[in-house]
Amino acid sequence: MKSSRAYLVNLLVQGGSRAIAMFCGLASYILVARVLGAEPLGQYAFVIATVMIAGGIAEFGTTAVLARDLPGFRAGELDSARTYFGNYLFLRLLFVVLVMLVVAAISLFLPPDLRKLLLIALWAVPFLGARSLESVYQIYEKPIYTVYSGICLGVLQLLAAVVVLLVLQAGLELYLLSYVVVQGVYFLVSVLLACQLLPPRFQLRRQLLLTIAVASLPMGIWSVCQLIGYRIDVYALTYFQGNAVTGLYNAAYRLLDVATAIAITVSVPLVPYLTNRYREDAASTRALCVRLLQIAPVPLLLVPLLMPLVSQPVMRLLYGEAYVAGAVLLEVFAWALMVIVMNYLSMAINLAAGNVTHSWWNGVLFIGVSLALNLLLVPTQGARGAAVAVLVSSSGMLFVSLCYNYFNLRQRPGPI
Repeated sequence: MKSSRAYLVNLLVQGGSRAIAMFCGLASYILVARVLGAEPLGQYAFVIATVMIAGGIAEFGTTAVLARDLPGFRAGELDSARTYFGNYLFLRLLFVVLVMLVVAAISLFLPPDLRKLLLIALWAVPFLGARSLESVYQIYEKPIYTVYSGICLGVLQLLAAVVVLLVLQAGLELYLLSYVVVQGVYFLVSVLLACQLLPPRFQLRRQLLLTIAVASLPMGIWSVCQLIGYRIDVYALTYFQGNAVTGLYNAAYRLLDVATAIAITVSVPLVPYLTNRYREDAASTRALCVRLLQIAPVPLLLVPLLMPLVSQPVMRLLYGEAYVAGAVLLEVFAWALMVIVMNYLSMAINLAAGNVTHSWWNGVLFIGVSLALNLLLVPTQGARGAAVAVLVSSSGMLFVSLCYNYFNLRQRPGPI
């Protein structure tokens, strides 16, 4: 099937470019950990977590809506697709401005050192939406553009870390400034590539803006709650345990982040692929979704089973002897990885089927469970308690999503 080949091509291309970007990003993070130490790494983790949450709020599910809606507009007139894209970009800009103002106001309540670092990194928020443009590359059959932008981001990240930390031997402030510059260049390259395929027409239409905003609401609440829920640990650890423990925790958590990015790489092109398949043959697509949910846990289970054998060598090799204590966290995160990957797969299947109304309350439930567990466990159990909170809260969210998969895939006739 043509759509199957297109999905595999998009997956390989996006996966390759993401692999390069993730390798360079991980190398940059390791440099921060080794050169600056656990205390500044904890500050860095706090600031980046806040910036990523701000970026997620500004995105608010619109990326998933773009991936779902744009194939239909492409099938129609070019002007309709250009107008849709222009309104989408305008809505994203509006969200970004509002979020930056709110975060800047909240920063006034932080300690002066953290406030200064956050206000520097906050300028990266407008550029964090560049990855959403990968949907345009895929839909307009130019997945190679993902490679260009991904290599640009990865190489610049690593180059900035080497220059700032090793050559200039500067501190965290200059490194965060370089982070903003790198994200800005990446955003510029991504936008220029996307505009070659689909030049936006900024003919604003109130009804279209409202349609995009309403359609993004369930997934927006889900994604924001997921971001906050997964990063409550940073705030809890910073408050109850201090920056050094936060830095040690995030050294291990960074490896989970990399694995999560791989899951996103798989799920993003999966949405338009499954959406098109549902239009062509809904019954066989439901059967495919069932097989995916049945088969995926098998290879994923190998990660937590093997992790106790390699966790200490991995932490020692990547971060040095000072971070080996984080090996026990890595073993917990290995189980969380399995849950998170299944969560993204389940989400993609639900989204392609148009079954997303549950996402908002599932996200709220997740953030509530995560907050409760962090407040309960972090004061006494420290970093290990935060890791357990990630695992348990993620499992709860996955359970709800799988229940909706089950009822959606079983209630309709088809060869399941």
